[in-house]
This record gives sequence, structure tokens and C-alpha cells, in this order.
Amino acid sequence: MGFGDLPLQVGLQVLRARAESWLPDIRIWVQETFPTGRFSQLSPTKTGLTGTGGGSFATTLGIGIQKMIRLTDDHVFRYRLNVSYGFYSPVLVQGFNSYGGGFGTAGTVHPGSVTILIVAAEYTLTRHVALALDIGIQIANATRFSGTGGVGVNGEPAVVGKGYNEVLTVAPAVEYNWNEHIGVIAGPWFSLRGRNTSEFFGVVAALYLLI
Repeated sequence: MGFGDLPLQVGLQVLRARAESWLPDIRIWVQETFPTGRFSQLSPTKTGLTGTGGGSFATTLGIGIQKMIRLTDDHVFRYRLNVSYGFYSPVLVQGFNSYGGGFGTAGTVHPGSVTILIVAAEYTLTRHVALALDIGIQIANATRFSGTGGVGVNGEPAVVGKGYNEVLTVAPAVEYNWNEHIGVIAGPWFSLRGRNTSEFFGVVAALYLLI
């Protein structure tokens, strides 16, 4: 446990369309993440537990587009499109670190940029029940390392960073709203296809309160 990296985000509403218009709302934003978490000289046996950050100044640019279309009093269709691009400053690492490493590792990590695209839609069946679907694509370029690689806990050459990877995920869900202030949403979240990444399947649920 420990303090992680600190993100700060600023957004600008570029367009706020009228309800009767087919034009969407458009918002752009920029987020800067400061490397306040621990990322280097980690415990050889607890690397995944003691590392709380990436050690890089991370800049993410994003744009969000959404529109709510009222079809009838009870049936509303809402779509959303979010695109973000993140790039990262080089990181000096020693020993076991958030990117891998081992005994004697010393050098510079160049994290690869990350692009994320999310397309989502929501349709209300009744005043209380809605169906939702999120489709996401994440593309991460390879992380490069220059320096002395070092050795792992078993004497093998240490690995620092990882290669290019991409993943397509799908998250259908059902949402139930008791009223305009409280509701719950739940459904599966799983990978549909990917490259250089592991398949996964999980169930996600959230309770939200609007005050």
C-alpha cells in the first residue's frame, strides 16, 4: 500500500447542443499525471505490491462526444464516444521496478503511448430499466529500455518493459434506477480479441448516488 500517482484534469465544453437538436455535446480535456507513487528499487519478492506508480509525467489528451435522444416519454437513446491519447516522459529506474527489472538493473524506460477508443450506447426500456453497451479498444505501443538489464530472482536475464499490445473489450449491462438519485448497473466485461495480451472475463457492478 502507498500513495499513487496524482492526476489533475482540466476540461472545456466546446459545444452544448439544444435538446431538440441532433448535434451532440462535445467536450475536450487534458490530464497531467504526476509521478508521486513509488516505482523504483522495489522489493524483489513483492514488486507488484510495493509499486504504486509509473514514475513518469503522463499527459493525456481526450475528446468526448455524447447525445441523448428522447424517442418517447419512457424511451430514451443515448450514445457516447470517447477518444484519448496518452504519452509519457522517460523514467530512470534501478533494481526491481514497475516495468520489471531485477538485481543490477539501471537505465531509462521510455513508456509507449496509449490510445483508447470507447463507443457506448444506452436505451431505456422503462422509467426504471435501461440497457447499456460499451465497446472499447486500447492500443499500447512498446515500452523501450536502455541501460543495464540486470538479472531476475532466479538468475535469468531481467526483462524491462513490454511490447506492443492491443485489446478489444465489450461490456453489456443492465441498469436499474429507483429514482433520479439512486441506481445500480451491472454486467459482464470481457475481452473479445487481442494481440500480445491475456484474455479476461469479469463481472462489474456499481451503485451510484446523485445528490
